[in-house]
Amino acid sequence: MNKFELKKLSQKDIKSKNIEVVVIPIGATEPHNYHLPYGTDFIHVEYIAKESCRIATEKGANILLLPTIPFGVDSNMFGFPFVINVYQKTLNLFLKDIIDSIEKNNVQKIVIINGHGGNDFKPFLRDLMPSDLFVSVIDWWKVALDEYTNIFEYKDDHAGEMETSVMLKIAPDLVQLKDADEGYFRKGMFDGINKGWVMIARKWDKLTHSSGVGYPLKATQEKGEKYLKITIDRIANYLIELSKTEIKGYFPFVD
Repeated sequence: MNKFELKKLSQKDIKSKNIEVVVIPIGATEPHNYHLPYGTDFIHVEYIAKESCRIATEKGANILLLPTIPFGVDSNMFGFPFVINVYQKTLNLFLKDIIDSIEKNNVQKIVIINGHGGNDFKPFLRDLMPSDLFVSVIDWWKVALDEYTNIFEYKDDHAGEMETSVMLKIAPDLVQLKDADEGYFRKGMFDGINKGWVMIARKWDKLTHSSGVGYPLKATQEKGEKYLKITIDRIANYLIELSKTEIKGYFPFVD
């Protein structure tokens, strides 16, 4: 079996590889309603990144998967116990140090697979320019959004039907569905907030008493498996294409 996880490779293994793409998974440590563990975000993203890299490697891609970063931006959830927050500016500096280390190994293609909605890396990508690096970010839960309504009944914001279904597939022993709150949350006072054209940072303990936003009680392992398969296959295909495409000319655009 091809090895692709840095934490499992020796220096001899690494020297025998021609790495084209380095993958960095990142999640968060925070409550997810009453029925999911604090590690939900990094458990999800680690599984998805590993499976995507495994498939891509088996199909000839030259991939290196870094260990998962388990912390993210959670300052809006301090109303709940033991939320572990890393401010975005700190996270960006940390990632920049990691990327600088990767670049010293003559790798130009880096993929950040993000598992937490509070992490926002688009400004960070702009700050990396100009550079010879090609750094892209995948918010994994968005990859299969075009199939979402074919699988799930309810929109998921946090610890709802989709996230719970995915966890039922990945780590069912960590799901206590009998403890789940229905996921009630308060609507905004202002129409623009509710319709999405006014952007705010939501203070989570005012929004919801359970930390859940979304209806988890319709979750099933089968739904999670379907959504994961589409997501993982698409990410794997992207990694394969990226691994096999040379950075030259108008990359990543075509003339």
